[in-house]
Amino acid sequence: MEQKKKIHIVSYTHWDREFRFDFETTRMWLVKLWDNLLNTMASKPDYKHFMMDGQFVLVDDYLEIRPEREEEIRKLAADGRLQLVLCPVNKDL
Repeated sequence: MEQKKKIHIVSYTHWDREFRFDFETTRMWLVKLWDNLLNTMASKPDYKHFMMDGQFVLVDDYLEIRPEREEEIRKLAADGRLQLVLCPVNKDL
């Protein structure tokens, strides 16, 4: 009998702050990514998990533009729906 395989799909992004484009262009794309992610997670509770892989400065960059969304990020992280892979020095979020 053939055994069923389980596949896990992990939605995530790895973000380089200035890999190909200047900081401001990359930052505006980052803001769009965060806005879409937070809106999707708020409207679709079945979207259970997202991993933001990169430097903590990406959260800071976003919150400089959208400081009103900090509590959403904190709640998603606390609920385990948003995983922030961060430098060990930054433990505030």
